[in-house]
Amino acid sequence: MAKKKGDAPVLPPSILSVAPTSGRLLGEILPLLVDCLKLLEEELDEVRKGGGAVKLARAFVALHQIKETVNAIHGKDGGLLNKFHNRFKSIEVPAVFDGEDLPHVPLNEGFRVGLSTRIRASLPAANRQRGFEWLRANGLPDLVQETVNAETLSSTAQLLMEEQNLELPADIFTTYEVRNTSVTKL
Repeated sequence: MAKKKGDAPVLPPSILSVAPTSGRLLGEILPLLVDCLKLLEEELDEVRKGGGAVKLARAFVALHQIKETVNAIHGKDGGLLNKFHNRFKSIEVPAVFDGEDLPHVPLNEGFRVGLSTRIRASLPAANRQRGFEWLRANGLPDLVQETVNAETLSSTAQLLMEEQNLELPADIFTTYEVRNTSVTKL
């Protein structure tokens, strides 16, 4: 959204009005970051409690833009902001969207806030041999190497579930779902 690299993004008033502290954060991010994040979290918590999916989506866009700005300046380790953003990304926004049976919310401001679910899988060391045997027996020998790549195993677990309704055995593999919220510039 920024005009050039390093510029703070300017959000439309309709997004800023849902989470007004976001404008202050974008304008004075370094000296006020911790205090403003606490205020913004309270505002988003209030929106989450009674504002509905569209207001929460707008508030999440503001939070997302703040996180992206901080990451551009400070790298991926956003500390408090990362934890706060991840809570809304993985828990709060999905809970409200699920409650309203919405997979995504398009916003008039040119954003779409959407949900997706990824399956993560790993092979605990104690089950390594059994896991390798299971993968080979189920036509997946290419996954077996000196180690099993966790991302490849996770992608394969997702495909097996989606295409064959086949789960990795729980007594061999550790699997869990991770909810995610994305913001797409339209």
